[in-house]
Amino acid sequence: MRLLMLCALAGAVAGLAGVVLDTGLYYATMWLFKSHLQSIQAGQLSDLFKLIAIPAAGLFLAGWLAWKWAPEICGGGVDAVIRAFHKGKGQVRGRVTFLKAFCTISTIGAGGSAGREGPIAQIGAAVGSSLGRWLHLSVRDRRLLMLAGCAGGLGAVLRAPLGAALFTAEMLYREPDFEHDAVIPGIISSVTAYSVFTAFLGYDPLLRFSIQGVPVAPRFPSEAGTSLELVHYALLSLLCAIVAYLFIQGLRLLKRHVFAWLPVPTPMKALTGGLILGGLAAVLCVTLQVEPGYVMGDGKEYLQEVIGNVVEPSSSSLTSVTFSLRMLVLVILFKIVATGLTVGSGASGGLLFPTLFIGAMTGAFYARLWLYAPTWLLPTAEARAGMIVVAMGGVFAGCTKTPIASLVLVSEMTGSYALAVPLMLCCASTYLLTTSFTLEEEQVPGMSDSPAHRGDYLVNVLEDIKVREAIRNAPPPDTVPADLPFNGVLERIKHSSATTFPIVDEKGCLIGVFSLSDIRQIMNDQTVGHLVVAGDLGTANVVTVTPETSLSEALTLFTRKNVNVLPVVEEPSGAGAQHGASRRIVQPRGPVGSKRVIGMLSRQDLIAAYRQRLLDIQRTEAQESQGAQGGSVFETAQESLALPNPEPLTPVNMPVVDPELEEPLQTQGNLEELDEKELLVEPAEKTRAFEIEDFPVDPYGPKEEKDGEGGT
Repeated sequence: MRLLMLCALAGAVAGLAGVVLDTGLYYATMWLFKSHLQSIQAGQLSDLFKLIAIPAAGLFLAGWLAWKWAPEICGGGVDAVIRAFHKGKGQVRGRVTFLKAFCTISTIGAGGSAGREGPIAQIGAAVGSSLGRWLHLSVRDRRLLMLAGCAGGLGAVLRAPLGAALFTAEMLYREPDFEHDAVIPGIISSVTAYSVFTAFLGYDPLLRFSIQGVPVAPRFPSEAGTSLELVHYALLSLLCAIVAYLFIQGLRLLKRHVFAWLPVPTPMKALTGGLILGGLAAVLCVTLQVEPGYVMGDGKEYLQEVIGNVVEPSSSSLTSVTFSLRMLVLVILFKIVATGLTVGSGASGGLLFPTLFIGAMTGAFYARLWLYAPTWLLPTAEARAGMIVVAMGGVFAGCTKTPIASLVLVSEMTGSYALAVPLMLCCASTYLLTTSFTLEEEQVPGMSDSPAHRGDYLVNVLEDIKVREAIRNAPPPDTVPADLPFNGVLERIKHSSATTFPIVDEKGCLIGVFSLSDIRQIMNDQTVGHLVVAGDLGTANVVTVTPETSLSEALTLFTRKNVNVLPVVEEPSGAGAQHGASRRIVQPRGPVGSKRVIGMLSRQDLIAAYRQRLLDIQRTEAQESQGAQGGSVFETAQESLALPNPEPLTPVNMPVVDPELEEPLQTQGNLEELDEKELLVEPAEKTRAFEIEDFPVDPYGPKEEKDGEGGT
């Protein structure tokens, strides 16, 4: 309940932030873009100079602020939120809230080709993360609150509360996976933010289309149309996939192979991007007589002109531009380049609305193409309008890998679910055609690949493995009789590779354990060495496991006690399993044991069993999915997971979990070769976030346990 109330608070603050950002962009756009750039005449050199200088100045200012104070605000914003979730433990600095807003106003207000949706997503995430940090929430709750703030910002600015909540839960992964725990917090936050935002700026949907002044609400099937229109939408999804590929590759090319190679700081890169952007708009203005707004700004106001000119070509009163096929192709290509110049150069602006704009142009191209078809193949005017709306969702789904959220977002943004069926078809088809590339570089394939969930899947696998499976091939334990003199102890451990030794009585029952460090303490005191027997070494307060204990429980004991080895004792099976204490042995410390030692479980054994189970799972999946070819896949996986030669774990080479980083700190030793996914990384927060600092240094001493952050 506390978390849900915080989500509502984060949503309210994100909604207010959306009001400030939207208002600031309105006045900046009116003052800079519309007053100086939108009405530029091709023949006036002074206007063309402003067309180049104003974007350069705006992008330079945004790049300088980011370079000086917060490099993470460069770019779109959504990728930074995804990175913070997967790798940053939900940490977004509070300064992002103000700097991202100002840099976005500077970028878009000066004509940069970007949207406000990515920035408000990062601003909302900063609000949620800051709340979680100030209230000292657990890492899991901070992540969820960060996503809730992100959903609130998007739901407000897009006026799409449900779509924004689904988008934040779906945007984290490339595969069809959801961050299920974030859906309800996201809905609460986005509804709250939407209510706050619309109370100030109105309740109208973000996009309303009309033809010759008459509102248009496309539906499926269209009036006088049939279900065969789905064939058009299926073909449209192929075009959406091609455009999504061009958009993503164009951005990658400019960002990685142009601006990344410039030997200048970020402000100069942004200045260069602004200069080229202005020159590009000038070329388009001079050669094609096209207004700069088609490649500069977010392009939202020009979507209406697209609808009017493509659906009803005779409605030339809406604009002086003739929307030919050539013109639409050039606008798509120029918009891709302009967006890459803006965002790839280091300025601040989102990629979501440029994606929607390019999708609308793609749908317009497809609808316009069919105007040249025979009458009996020509889609109705309402269907052609629907193609523009559906293409927006298709390109958006192909770029962001969010097919479910895309159809809901577009429906809410246009104020109608009448195109839900073709949106489902186009979004799903485009997504399937574009699985090999994505707009958001920080996305991971699925939940099992996220550092935020590695502990969950580790525990789930270990719960199905018993200790007896892990020690099946382990050598017999090197037990030491409790009455063995110290010299005999030294002689015995001299020929053993173990580092921890169980002490047993004459019946083989566990009394205690000692390690090599206990031996060193006695060896340093020569005066008492001849008086010591094995029973005087180590500790009797021993934590044990049985053959039927799950490795998940064993992992908990390893982490809680910070030990390398756990004795394995026999399962109690009635009275016969209990052995009385030997009266010949003087009790050194603690009670004399009553269970026989049958083995020793090390961390290395646990990891080996875990990897073997992964190999078994991969073999089964390979056989089920590829049949005879599964063998080669399994052999490759087996080679990649092959363990090095077993080597005893010591305090020098054992993995240790850093409570702050929630990741294993690798030290020198044979475990360096193991993949970090297989080590003790961020235990499942749903069960218990174990932290070494919660427990005393003495591995077998009395412990004072306390709840860690977010523990239950």
